[in-house]
Amino acid sequence: MTLTLRRALGFIIDSLMVWIPLSIVAVVFFITRTILSWIPILNWFTFLFSLSSATFAFFFLYDFLSMVVFNTTIGKTAMMIKVVNEDGHPLTLGQKFLRSLLRAIQFTIVGQAFWFINLGIIVLRGEQTSIHDLIVGTRVWRK
Repeated sequence: MTLTLRRALGFIIDSLMVWIPLSIVAVVFFITRTILSWIPILNWFTFLFSLSSATFAFFFLYDFLSMVVFNTTIGKTAMMIKVVNEDGHPLTLGQKFLRSLLRAIQFTIVGQAFWFINLGIIVLRGEQTSIHDLIVGTRVWRK
């Protein structure tokens, strides 16, 4: 299995780890937004209950906390891939934070367009880099 396919399948697994609990939260957000919209003075709170915002927050927390605690995510473990510095060493806390932040942006509805650009970069640059890897200075390798 190519590294590109492993990365894609790992991303799908990590996405499911986010979307399952997020679906539950989305229902709660929808109910809360509906109730708030009935009360005119509280209507301005509805922006807090945006699904895109919740998606960003969930994915960021999942990715960042997984990388801090386990140095991997469930998807990366399942696909037997790892993320390292350009020099092959483990990521710093700052790199984990920035990489998770950039990945979370790409996970939102606005960031979905960058997924195709990411795929092109991964294929053209030999499978070890994507937009967030280029910015943060990381690489993805097989374990």
